[in-house]
Amino acid sequence: MRDLKSILVATNLTAANDQLFETVMNFSWSFGARLTVLHVQPQQELGMLDAYCLHLEAKLTEEIARRFADEHAGVDSVVIERGSPVAVILRKANEIDADLIAIATGDDSRRVGPIAQSVIEHASQPVLAIHPGQHNAKIQTLLCPVDMSLTSKRGLLNAIRLAQGFGAKLHVMTVVPEVGWLTAAEQSGQIIQARNAYNEQWIQRLNQFLADVDFEDVAWTKELRKGRIDEEICAAALKDRADLIVMGATGMTGAAQILMGSTTRRLLHRLPCSLLTVKTEDVLSADYESAIEEIRWLLDQAQVAIETHNDELAVRKFDAVLRLNPFHIPALEGRAQACDRIGDFERADRCRKRLNDLQRYPVLK
Repeated sequence: MRDLKSILVATNLTAANDQLFETVMNFSWSFGARLTVLHVQPQQELGMLDAYCLHLEAKLTEEIARRFADEHAGVDSVVIERGSPVAVILRKANEIDADLIAIATGDDSRRVGPIAQSVIEHASQPVLAIHPGQHNAKIQTLLCPVDMSLTSKRGLLNAIRLAQGFGAKLHVMTVVPEVGWLTAAEQSGQIIQARNAYNEQWIQRLNQFLADVDFEDVAWTKELRKGRIDEEICAAALKDRADLIVMGATGMTGAAQILMGSTTRRLLHRLPCSLLTVKTEDVLSADYESAIEEIRWLLDQAQVAIETHNDELAVRKFDAVLRLNPFHIPALEGRAQACDRIGDFERADRCRKRLNDLQRYPVLK
């Protein structure tokens, strides 16, 4: 996975963007990202005042550039365009191959505005929606809701990398979705105490989901909640005093609607802090050449750890390799041997099971 390199900062040049600028600068510092600042002037607001508007835009653009320069953030360009804000933002993000779109949620601290909501729903890139009522621009606590889908796994892996970059704490949560008694009975296979059985299954799935996730040096906790998904996400964010919610854009059960339907709209209308959504592309996405180089570097570190009898460190390095390539046979073999030496025979057996599976599918070798 490569570092975050390019951020499109969509601004409307109002006071609501102060928090946007401060938070984006923290991203720039932490990940070495370059910024493109974009302001879109709605076409219908121009006319006889066209020259005045352009003059005002130029003045405010100059102030933005100076502000970022004073903070030593890397700004590639400041762009003024006219048209539909959502359409221009989406087009510009594709044009500059942005890794992330950053936008203020709106002027009202209680709900996300229509432009930000449309960008969140329609952008193919990850979107960082900055809450204007949030007083702390530093990312110190992350909340990551998961539903055990591959999409939520992508969101979790990005949350871990972001927590590492910011030195932040990470809270992982899942919500047992509301289901009718008969639905619970059918899914759990139990007629008596169906809801309890269904909840227990959900806990087991959460534990299995997290079993192979390497949190490395990130301080993290997990929590299971019951109820309506959007309400519980907001309640957990308030309880944990989260600065940022990181989540996948689609998922299973009720969370399948989180970024595309009514659940999302309910969440966005009561969002207690900033939100980062991960869709088809990771915020920190895999890059072929850099991944190969990183694998070589990690394997060298693992070998040094083995030679210095630090098998726990070696396991962590092999795990990092397997996150980049789950079929890397030398890493699986090395991880199994290192786990044996530290007495973690269960993890060693899982490695050998995967190796045996690979023997059955030579196309993956």
